[in-house]
Amino acid sequence: MNRKRKRLYRTIGFAILFIAIGFIVNDQLRKAGNRISGEYLQELITKESKGLYQLEFEEINLNLLRKTVNIRNIELHATPENREDSINAKNIYDANVGEVNISLESVLRIYTDKELVVDGIEVIDPLLFMTKINPEKKPLKFGRETGELYDVISQYLELLQINYLKVRSGTVDHSPSNFRLKAIDFDVENFEVSQRTRRKKIFYSEAINLGVNQQSILLPDSIHELSFEGFELSTKDSILNFSNFKINTRKDVNATEIFENENQNIYDINIPTLELQGINYLKAYEDNFLVVEKVNIPKPKIKIQSVLKSKKQNTEQAENSIGASLLALFDLIKIKDFKIEEGGLNLTLKGDNQQRFLSDNISINLFNIELDSTQRDIQNIIHYFEHASVEINDYDYLLPDNLHNIKFKKLNFNTIDSTLLVQNLEVKPSRSLDDSTLTQFNLNLPLLKMEGIAHRDIYDNDRINLKNLALSNSKIIITPPYLKKSEQQEAIITPERLFDILGKYFNEIKLKEFSVLNTDLSVGEFLIGKSLNIKSYLLKIDSSFNSWHKVADSTLINGQELNYKFNSGNIRVSTFQSENNLHSLDLTKLEIASQDFKDPLTVDYLSLRGLEIDSLLNRKKIAIDSITLFKPNLNFSYKELNNPSKGKNGWQFSSKPINILLTEGRLNYQLDEFKNVKINNFDIELNYQNKVKLFQVTAKEIILNDDEIKHQITLAELNLPKDQNNLLLSDIQVKPKENNDSLAVNLKIPEIRFTDFNKDLLIQKRMFEADSMMGQISQLNFTGMKDLKKSFKSLNKDKESESKSIFRIKNSLIDLKESFIVLFDDEQERTQIVNLNAKLNISNLNFPENKNQNLSYADDFTNSDNQLISTPVVTISSSTLPTWSSAYGSRIGWAQGLYNFMTDSDGTRTAPVYNDLTDPQIVNANLLHAAQATHTLL
Repeated sequence: MNRKRKRLYRTIGFAILFIAIGFIVNDQLRKAGNRISGEYLQELITKESKGLYQLEFEEINLNLLRKTVNIRNIELHATPENREDSINAKNIYDANVGEVNISLESVLRIYTDKELVVDGIEVIDPLLFMTKINPEKKPLKFGRETGELYDVISQYLELLQINYLKVRSGTVDHSPSNFRLKAIDFDVENFEVSQRTRRKKIFYSEAINLGVNQQSILLPDSIHELSFEGFELSTKDSILNFSNFKINTRKDVNATEIFENENQNIYDINIPTLELQGINYLKAYEDNFLVVEKVNIPKPKIKIQSVLKSKKQNTEQAENSIGASLLALFDLIKIKDFKIEEGGLNLTLKGDNQQRFLSDNISINLFNIELDSTQRDIQNIIHYFEHASVEINDYDYLLPDNLHNIKFKKLNFNTIDSTLLVQNLEVKPSRSLDDSTLTQFNLNLPLLKMEGIAHRDIYDNDRINLKNLALSNSKIIITPPYLKKSEQQEAIITPERLFDILGKYFNEIKLKEFSVLNTDLSVGEFLIGKSLNIKSYLLKIDSSFNSWHKVADSTLINGQELNYKFNSGNIRVSTFQSENNLHSLDLTKLEIASQDFKDPLTVDYLSLRGLEIDSLLNRKKIAIDSITLFKPNLNFSYKELNNPSKGKNGWQFSSKPINILLTEGRLNYQLDEFKNVKINNFDIELNYQNKVKLFQVTAKEIILNDDEIKHQITLAELNLPKDQNNLLLSDIQVKPKENNDSLAVNLKIPEIRFTDFNKDLLIQKRMFEADSMMGQISQLNFTGMKDLKKSFKSLNKDKESESKSIFRIKNSLIDLKESFIVLFDDEQERTQIVNLNAKLNISNLNFPENKNQNLSYADDFTNSDNQLISTPVVTISSSTLPTWSSAYGSRIGWAQGLYNFMTDSDGTRTAPVYNDLTDPQIVNANLLHAAQATHTLL
């Protein structure tokens, strides 16, 4: 029993001894290992840095069992000699590390070979200071700085290979840029530093995972700071992500003051997620190139106030641009696909004119971006990329004129297929319409489409070059300023004025095809057009643009409900169409209303050819080759023609001739207070060249109503053929409109012919002149007073005034088939004149003359008739009346246009009644029922 107990005690004692020895050995080995490891690390740093850097630490602990080395409070700093060597030393690195845990592959080699065979390293709370020695003040480049660190490590460590490297809560502080990163988490796999691998791996490793949280960095402009909540980098997956990435002004900065007075850019950018994929980190470290496959920025909120170069304000472009900031980091930036999705944009550009862009939903795809240090002008941003695809929703933009806002629901722009599509586009004045110094536009375009856009030409040369521009179902309102302060309206929009407006944005506009579909147009308060359609080919607008007819090789225009207001009235059109580059214009259902006329002029169809629209709009000069009016309806009054509006319309006619054709027209003309003429169908061809020239006239159903004498004259047809001077009047009838005892005329004339009719005199002087007149009166029934002035009261008016003859015929032949004339005086004494088959020859008929004349208003009047005059007591026949003379002389009286004979009650003698009118001449008159006396009246 005691023997067993002793054996147990001996075993325990040996165990304790071995443990004690092992502990002592381990402790000694640990101490030796700590010493060897520390010395090894210090010698390694000194050796590999060629004496430029020193390593110090507070404590090092080797755990033989776990095969780990723990080092605390490490300091890595440059030697004094290195700090003072500003020629050879490019950068100075200092590091303070709270703790380093090293996992070893072999502990034995510490003692046998005095080497640390490292499996992995974990660095906790490191603080790295990087100081740039930059006596020449060269721009600092992020890639170049990290590349130099890359080279330094490669030179210092000829061979360093570990399976992993971890950094926890690290901090990097760069001077003099004041660039600082903190809370860095850094993981590296298969880390190897050697001359063999330095150009084949990204920062000496197979994979790097970097995480940074809650960063705030002051940018070099001292105005803005960059911040983000999270940053993740993976070289294995070639990705880089930011969360809640922001660029904002510092809190102690007055952004408005800096933008307005100091002309510096102001940024307010909030990006929830910033994703970079396919990053070539090796290019970034080695060549200072940022090469990325894809950048994705979903739902950012971007507000930028940017200062552009301004000649007016004598300011240069601000230098603190994002492009300049990126180029400060890298010599070259290449991005294959850059995408912004559903972003909010508020962009203000201050240059010669302040502009504003505003959209709550914008998506942008830029392809093959390439930006180098020579491209720092934001105004040439189009050269940053090869192609772009843009979708903008709910957009608001202040145009450079500072007067108009442009809005649209959706815009799609694609440089790959060179198209632009805009939906629900609106352009409206941004301030009160009382501003009369600028032309104001109000546009509503549901759909605007452009094809074949040369987008680089727009930015490089301020030129628009399109294959096709189309808009449809639009509403366009233009308010010219000159209508507000000027009493006289001038041109609507002249070519020169249009280029003045567009020239603020572009030097030239070229469209291979331009089309407008179903668009309403309003210009000021004087022009309204609906359902406008335009088709134009090879359109060009530049500084030489001075004619609407030269705006394109061919232009077709049509529309509906055109309304044009002028000083004294307005013009309405149901439909209109223009061809031949605006030289031709066709209008239907034309209505012209004027304050000078009670009733409007209406035309079913109006055709204009050879129209010079520039003269019409710009100089108020009518220059047209021909005018055709189909079914014009003319309604005039003598008062309207004699008393036109006092307002001056300023219209003039050009010197070239104008051919005018009216077909199937209708006329209603009030000649005076009693007379009205109506023509139900007429065709007229005229020519105007400083004066009117008549070519031909055809009229049917002519009606003249005379309310003074209560009679109506109708004419079935009037025909004056072209290139002839023969006028034909057919089926003339005169009849009373109502029973009238004082005057009743019934007259039927089948036909009257005029030869050598003077057309020009009729038009120019309103005089009717012909060489001869031939007519046949089939029926003449006349009942009236001997004193015709009592029936025609209008003859008494203006008796003393001089009047010219308006009806002149050299030779007239009238075949009077049948007539019956009854005359009575105030005592109701009646005289009857009956005629059968009389032939009347009249020479030099003039009506009216400047003085009173006889019945015929002619120089000579002859007739032949079997029975000329018949009364209850006497009959005079031209064939049986012998020559007769009496004590009263050889003159017979003329009373108010009719022969008047007086006889005794027994019928034995005849005596003439004299008056102060010119006497006629009667040859071979025969007095019957009385003394058969023959006389000659001289």
